[in-house]
Amino acid sequence: MSAKSEHEYRGWKIRITGNTVGTGSSAMIEVWEPGHDPRSHAGVIVPFHKRVPSQPEAQAVALQEAKKWIDRAASGSPGAPTA
Repeated sequence: MSAKSEHEYRGWKIRITGNTVGTGSSAMIEVWEPGHDPRSHAGVIVPFHKRVPSQPEAQAVALQEAKKWIDRAASGSPGAPTA
C-alpha cells in the first residue's frame, strides 16, 4: 500500500506518495504554489528518483527534496524550476 502525506512549506502545499521499487522504496512529489488548491489545480511534479530501504525514509528524503525545490523556485534565480 502506498503511503501518502501532505505538508506545507513557505505557503506551498506538498503531497508525497510513497511507492515500492524492487526491494526498496521511493516517492512521487507534487507541489502547489501558494494560493493554488490541490483539489482544483494540477500540481507540479518534482523530479525524484532516489531509492531507499523503507517508505518512512522515502517520505523523509522526498520532503527534504521538495523543500529544496521550493526554495529554488521561490528564489527566482536563473536555472530555478518554474511552477
